[in-house]
Amino acid sequence: MRVTEGHAGLILCPGAEPLARYVDGVLPPAESEHIAKHLVLPAQKWPTTWNGRSESRKPGGSATNSRGRRLMSLESRKIYSMSDIVRETGITRRNIMLLLEHQGDSVPSMMDGERRRYPPEAVAIIKRLWRQFNSGVTEGNAEPELWYEQALGELSSASERLSEAAGILRVLETRLRASPPRRVYYINTLPGPDFRLAHPIAVMVDETGKRALAKLEEAELEAEGKTAREAVIGLREVIVRTFVALNREAPGSSEDADQLATLSSLIQRKTGRVKGSKPG
Repeated sequence: MRVTEGHAGLILCPGAEPLARYVDGVLPPAESEHIAKHLVLPAQKWPTTWNGRSESRKPGGSATNSRGRRLMSLESRKIYSMSDIVRETGITRRNIMLLLEHQGDSVPSMMDGERRRYPPEAVAIIKRLWRQFNSGVTEGNAEPELWYEQALGELSSASERLSEAAGILRVLETRLRASPPRRVYYINTLPGPDFRLAHPIAVMVDETGKRALAKLEEAELEAEGKTAREAVIGLREVIVRTFVALNREAPGSSEDADQLATLSSLIQRKTGRVKGSKPG
């Protein structure tokens, strides 16, 4: 027997008609037969409401619930799931469950298998109950404490000083990066047996680039190297070669003459002639 067919002398509850059609369309006949017993009532009895409470008939003869509203067939009413209630009310699922723990009897509902469903009027009822639930807590105005106001003032002042200090630090960082310190190396001896230094030569090494750069600024000579020491050793070779080349032939320009004069004040010959120069 299908649920929607009913038994002889029995009728479906008004609210059970769409549920009966759902059961007939989904469940096998054996289970449908079992559920039919819970969906039909004797013709002389009144149907039940959503919450299972019996209805009463007014003297006028129309069946109404305890609040005086007429029963509506579920055919024209939407059934809400818990997700629908959350979306319609804007209240989180956790808060709705908390509310139902205290006010569950005030919210109409029915079971659909293992899931609870809600009629449309449950949305307005849950909203109203949630407003009442929240109305029991209000925020007051505490007297401000002096220490708190003072602490806020000191915090604001400290924040301004930190901001000013940060600006100064940024300027200093920019200056330092633009003018990094250079290292000083001293050349104490020259390679080979033919020359000696009048005194140690101080050279500056710049390591800000990818390769270290050693400079003898007064003679306008320089050399590069992977490390600072390698750059200084290379500069020492440049100094000797430049000095020998300038002594081999007469300087061709005033710049060459000035460079030779500078190197001659730094380098002395150990022998009577410069190696590689023509005999006198």
